[in-house]
Amino acid sequence: MFTRRTLFKLLAAVGVGSLWPTQGQAEEASPATPGRRPSHISYDTSLDFPATISDSSSALSAVEQWENLLDDLDAVELIGRYSRLTPVGDGSRDYRGPCPFCRQGPDSLMVGSRDDSYVCTNCLACGHALDFYIRMERLSLEEAIPRLTGLLVSGALTGKRLRLERMGVALEETRRLACEALQHGSAGHDTREWMKREGVTQETSEQFSLGFLSKDVRQALIPHLRANGFDQAELEEAGMTGWLARHGDESDMSVLISVRDVDGSCRGFCEQAMHENAEVMWTFYSLPYGFTLLSPHRADRLVLSARNGRTSSASVILAERPWDVVLLAEAGIEDAVYVAPLDPAEYRRRLNLYLQRGHTAIWPIRQADITVEFLRGLTDGFGRSAGQLHFAILPPGLRLPEVIRQEGIESVRARLARAKPLRDLLGA
Repeated sequence: MFTRRTLFKLLAAVGVGSLWPTQGQAEEASPATPGRRPSHISYDTSLDFPATISDSSSALSAVEQWENLLDDLDAVELIGRYSRLTPVGDGSRDYRGPCPFCRQGPDSLMVGSRDDSYVCTNCLACGHALDFYIRMERLSLEEAIPRLTGLLVSGALTGKRLRLERMGVALEETRRLACEALQHGSAGHDTREWMKREGVTQETSEQFSLGFLSKDVRQALIPHLRANGFDQAELEEAGMTGWLARHGDESDMSVLISVRDVDGSCRGFCEQAMHENAEVMWTFYSLPYGFTLLSPHRADRLVLSARNGRTSSASVILAERPWDVVLLAEAGIEDAVYVAPLDPAEYRRRLNLYLQRGHTAIWPIRQADITVEFLRGLTDGFGRSAGQLHFAILPPGLRLPEVIRQEGIESVRARLARAKPLRDLLGA
């Protein structure tokens, strides 16, 4: 148990005070200067770019447009408008051609079709296809975003949108078949009984599009998709074949939870194992993993909530597991979200991105979990975004759904209402 003296030492040791900026510091944070024409913008700046802008809705929209372009542009297609590219060969997906910046040699420019990057082995110009366009057209990022978006919308550029749309159809079909297997299939009987014991009603099951990847569904899914016009290469690129092969018979013991984007489209699944005291079967990426490979920035923005797409609440409750979002919604708490594992080894990128988008988050936590290592994890993982975290203390040894069962929903609401920022919680 922490003493007050120990708590002050912890605050000093990990620099918690620096996580909450003063009013003066907050006023110093301003958007990047409009109209600036950078010579190079790193294509791996997804963590830095949002931090340099304000939290207004228009600014957030601009960030999302920028991220979407990073996902949607096809480097070979776009750069091929300025340089004659030819395949490297030998099974590689890379291309090469003359560099339009230095014009030194016929094949010094290398273009990677997998990550949409480019690099010149002579002048060392490098970056993402978006950077290439900005440099070639001598535009600012602010000017480039609407122009490239317009080229994609008009069809002048194809990009990766058609592949994303096709993948969305495959995921939606998977969701539909899994939901039917849970609701009506004989193999889903044990799963339905387990959900009843968990207190999940039919209405909530439909709300979250819960499903069951039965053996019959696993065996029929690929032939079904092939019959609907998908070829084997598409299904492999979408990660469907690898996902099914990875599961084997394990999916007979888990509930499939569909994850939707802000438009309500199915983008993948989380899974909840059904055996007693089971932890969630979690992978860092939404499943099937092809969506994350094809559209990583959209995948980083996926949030599981009681509503389709991303929750609009200004204040949300961070759920420890995807299944907790379902259980809390059943209990009438629909402001819970699942963004990433609440584990310092895994949450840094995705949860930090979420907090940077302006949400205040309540983290239900046990007092014993607030350790020196935990505090250091907050400092390293969140920076100033940790100031948006509030903590609701749970009874020793209990998770939030267990508190609901033992103390009742009104007691849980009271605990959430008493949530405090970390410095108040520790008595600073």
